[in-house]
Amino acid sequence: MEFLIIALLVIFSIVVIIYPFLRKRMPSQPSSKFGPYDPTSLTRREEIYDEIKGLQLERELGSVQDEDYRERMNAYRVQAARALQEQDREFSDLDRALEEEILAARVGTSTDQRSVLCPSCGRGSLKLDGLCSHCGAALEGER
Repeated sequence: MEFLIIALLVIFSIVVIIYPFLRKRMPSQPSSKFGPYDPTSLTRREEIYDEIKGLQLERELGSVQDEDYRERMNAYRVQAARALQEQDREFSDLDRALEEEILAARVGTSTDQRSVLCPSCGRGSLKLDGLCSHCGAALEGER
């Protein structure tokens, strides 16, 4: 009986120790009602940050020459900037979809149906103060 309990405790301990390592490799599939969300830009950004940290550590240990360090760091900075731009594009698309859904809900619940398309940006906006809520342009027939 003691052997069985010890064996179960050992197996449980091994699972607890190994689980965090396996969890990082498991792909996550976040769900979004605003369309497919691709977390690759977040993953790529984290990979680049890890590479930068590794490069900095190598430099501190003296295994990388200063010239090589500068070249690789500049390349990583360019890659990080591209990854951040891609992430911004993804999030701006999600923000736009969310704003349009909120506007549709407002228009759907509005009793006087005072919505109009902006002549400047083409998005739907409520005629509350005569200005587009997205770009600030004057709405037609309001000014």
